[in-house]
Amino acid sequence: MLYLFLLTLLNLVLLSNQKSIAIYPAKIGDTIEFDFGGLVKEITVKRDGNDKIEKLYPSLNLQDSLNKSKKSQLFTNAYLTTDGQLIIDPVTKEDYGTYTSDVSFHPDFSFPTLQIIPVKNEDTKISDTNRIDGFFI
Repeated sequence: MLYLFLLTLLNLVLLSNQKSIAIYPAKIGDTIEFDFGGLVKEITVKRDGNDKIEKLYPSLNLQDSLNKSKKSQLFTNAYLTTDGQLIIDPVTKEDYGTYTSDVSFHPDFSFPTLQIIPVKNEDTKISDTNRIDGFFI
């Protein structure tokens, strides 16, 4: 009986922590486009190998992608459009990390998150079987 209770409790905890995360394997030089939605006002960036938290803000001008008044600590090609599209062209070593939106679109899920990871080798491909509604699992 105790085992059944603990199993039920564990299931409740696991189901209550739903994540809205997309994992995108990319190699240096790739182009990434990810739609966070038009309501996003900032993207929190936690880069791999760096403890600092950075912010990306929407910009009308690609040349102002770093929002000069709020410049990032590291060089990046990341650009957030005013309609919530994150564009990284081309991907550099500094672009690997976790990008989290400031807007949650559903109360049962966490904030939409994109995690960009390096491709392990050249033979690794993203297949359509791993893709669900634009999100990678």
